[in-house]
Amino acid sequence: MSQHFDTKQRGSANDRVTFLDDEAGSLTILALFFFICMVIIGGISIDIMMFENNRTRLQNLSDRAALAAADLDQTVPAAVIVGSYFEKEGLADYLKDVQVTQSVNQRSVRVDTEKTQKTMFLNFWNHTGVDTLTPRSLSVATELRTDMEISLVLDVSNSMNWASSAPGSSSKLADLKSAATRFVDKIYNTEESERITMNLVPYATHVNAGPAIMDELGVTAKHPYSNCLAFADADFNETLIRGGDAYEHTMHFDQWYTEEKPQLYVCPSEADQIVRPFLHDPVEIKQHINSLTANGNTSIEIGMKWGAAFLDPSARNLTQRLINDGDVDSAYDERPYGWDRSNTEKFIVVLTDGVNTVQQEINSAYATGPSGVWRWTPNPAVPVSFYSWSSPEIGDEDGDRIANERYWNRRVTLPRSVTGIAPITIPQGWSNLPLGQNPGAINAALTAALPQSQPPVQLDYSELWNEMSVRHFATLYVRGQRGSSWSMNRFYNDVWRDVLGPTKDARLLDLCNQTRTKGATVFTIGFEVTDHSASVMSQCASTPNYFIRVVGDDLEDAFDAIAASITKLRLTQ
Repeated sequence: MSQHFDTKQRGSANDRVTFLDDEAGSLTILALFFFICMVIIGGISIDIMMFENNRTRLQNLSDRAALAAADLDQTVPAAVIVGSYFEKEGLADYLKDVQVTQSVNQRSVRVDTEKTQKTMFLNFWNHTGVDTLTPRSLSVATELRTDMEISLVLDVSNSMNWASSAPGSSSKLADLKSAATRFVDKIYNTEESERITMNLVPYATHVNAGPAIMDELGVTAKHPYSNCLAFADADFNETLIRGGDAYEHTMHFDQWYTEEKPQLYVCPSEADQIVRPFLHDPVEIKQHINSLTANGNTSIEIGMKWGAAFLDPSARNLTQRLINDGDVDSAYDERPYGWDRSNTEKFIVVLTDGVNTVQQEINSAYATGPSGVWRWTPNPAVPVSFYSWSSPEIGDEDGDRIANERYWNRRVTLPRSVTGIAPITIPQGWSNLPLGQNPGAINAALTAALPQSQPPVQLDYSELWNEMSVRHFATLYVRGQRGSSWSMNRFYNDVWRDVLGPTKDARLLDLCNQTRTKGATVFTIGFEVTDHSASVMSQCASTPNYFIRVVGDDLEDAFDAIAASITKLRLTQ
């Protein structure tokens, strides 16, 4: 009995050990555990997927709505447009807020959305605490229309008439016209070309401002012949052009030739040389470019002065005057915009083919008032004039036995076309009356031959320099009177002052610095220039990379590169 009991007890112990060691069926328990975890994770994924789907849908919808509402051409209120988008998608209750910020050429629309959704698995058995998820979206759309102002400052000095190194080039001016008109086409090849204005500034020795601008500036006129301004060093420390008598009216004279009649004036008066600010029609701009002619010396700093001035907001009064005259479209009455105005980009493109060369300005003593020169036109029907200079004789220099006569006359011959009879010669020398009032046999002969002759007229200095070149007067009258080169050189020192290349370079760099500081981007082109000129123009540009030195047929590539840079800057800034 006890033995049987012992056996049974041992069997029970073995059974327990066997049971504990037996691994059969444990995989089922583990699988059940993993299955529950997978169900939970899968459920959480569903919650997250539903959340992300709603958020993405909201984001895409709010993006589209914001873009549509930000359209500057849109007349419907932005909030109404955004609301209609959400209503059509059945998500109107998701729309939280619409904010609109608008200025003249910019509209920004901000759309906020938010909606709470209940979770199914994240709050598993109410133990996680994540009862809801809230998909949100934020969209900000801005339409920005950039206004652009460009000053195209082009060298039309005499050297532009020379052929370039490009094969088949007729002249550098022709090369310039081709490249510049192509530049205009590229700049205006945009859907918003109406937001671009261009200032065309041709320059040589001076810049022809034209009568309307001179009148609007209120400059005291010294003569009626041309419209240029003379600047001093300090004027290149600011970009604006001041009104009133801040500057001198440049005298109308020939600084180069010795012929009696001036061959080339320092200030051009031709219409093709007048500055053309605030233009917007590319066809008109190209017409003006193609009509350019070249002559004179080089004054890059004066061209730059006017180019910068037409970007300075102080020139707005000029805009209104030109609108009134029919030269500028009234749509641009607020140009030039302020330097710090948002959404406005200002550019200057300056081209030269040389270096700054000497410029002469008539000194005030020889600018206004009686000149001491008398003009005699013996036959009004024939435009031939003769001159006497009030320069007293010292003793009897001409040997006519009359001492200390008052007027110097150089030898002249009146041709048959003037006298109607045989030519009459008036000898060189002094007389006590201006030519045309000479006593004696010559006067009697003239009176008989020219019964309609007008009396001599004293010229003021502006009239004199309009009719006679300075060098002719110096050579034929000052030196011709006594054969004194010393007197002629002293006269040159008295009559005008020189503005030399180094001074002009310094002025240019001062102005370039001011223009860049104001916020304009400056591009410069050196067309077959010297190393010195290349250095100056590189310093003028906004960066050295904005200076392009070209030869021959590379000029079009230079303008193309600048047009591409301007377009890129307009899109990114």
